[in-house]
Amino acid sequence: MEIKEKTLLGSFVNMLQKKRVLGKEVKTKPISLYNLLLTNYKFAKAEHKKGKKEFKEKAEILEKLMNELAYQCEDICLYTKINCMEIWSVNVADIPEVQIKAEQTTPYTVQLQATTDLPENQVKSVDWIEVTNPGKSLKLKQTGKLTAELKTNNNPSSYYGEYKYRCEVTNICGVKRQKTFTFRIKRIRKGGCFAGLKFYAMYLNSGDYTLQTTSTYTDLNGLQVRGIGGHNCDNAEFKILANNIEVGKVYLDNSGAADKHNTFSSVGITNNGVAIGEDSRISEVILTPDLAEQINQQSKLTGDNTLHLSFVCAEEDNYCHKPIGTMVVLKDGKVIKNPQTNKPYFNPDGNFLDLEICKPDIIE
Repeated sequence: MEIKEKTLLGSFVNMLQKKRVLGKEVKTKPISLYNLLLTNYKFAKAEHKKGKKEFKEKAEILEKLMNELAYQCEDICLYTKINCMEIWSVNVADIPEVQIKAEQTTPYTVQLQATTDLPENQVKSVDWIEVTNPGKSLKLKQTGKLTAELKTNNNPSSYYGEYKYRCEVTNICGVKRQKTFTFRIKRIRKGGCFAGLKFYAMYLNSGDYTLQTTSTYTDLNGLQVRGIGGHNCDNAEFKILANNIEVGKVYLDNSGAADKHNTFSSVGITNNGVAIGEDSRISEVILTPDLAEQINQQSKLTGDNTLHLSFVCAEEDNYCHKPIGTMVVLKDGKVIKNPQTNKPYFNPDGNFLDLEICKPDIIE
């Protein structure tokens, strides 16, 4: 774009006037450049308003250059404030350009993250101000320019409730934007959505083969489960891996039932009140809170909330006869539905089973 001589002269005179207003020595080159950009930006906007479409792109380029230059030094900050050319308006509350993420990551901590359209190197400060609390104030620790951590004491239950905070972001010219937001402190269970899981693996044998093609028993949470499979050997001990973390073993061998407690009567399950034969096998694994939390933390790192179960042969000779026949999975005592069949049991594909355990509609 052509820059005329009177524009240059006017810009220089204007710069000198601003220099006197500032009352100190300032860097003249950046202010002169900013003034030139501003003058030509106004010209391009005016020409575009007249219908000259080719000036739209030029105005956008000039505006971008001004915005990039505006925070390069303190002098330009003061200069732009005098000219009312702040990129941000002063004290504008609750505007969308400041977004807040408040996440309770442990029973004791809430992580705060501010996001703005302002480059981080142009942020002077971020202040987190408590507006209301349900009775107790949280301890604030600044963890980064745009992040902070709120902590309870070692009794988080006394802090449960809704909090309101205000985040004030100040740029290097002293201009503020703010966002008011609320969040809740609540009970967080160790293990997250993976807590409270119990796994039943089973085969139906001998006189119970007839149950393989019908509903077999209803005493497991009052739900009908169809068992499949059956075997007569002692090659059916499996390690259960959940997301490659070993969580326990299932014992489905036919000998040693008394020692391994792997009959239906030993776990209190019947077929509509009628005992299931002692030749059938069932084995349970309960996911401990520590293992559930280990899986939960791994899930947060990978972003994968699926529970990937695999069943690895645990026999001494590493030989197991066939995949596990039927799996029943409970969460807090309630059976998880198979999303493909809408039935309260699973027939693992080979020795693998994926469960979307963190979805809210998986419980029967």
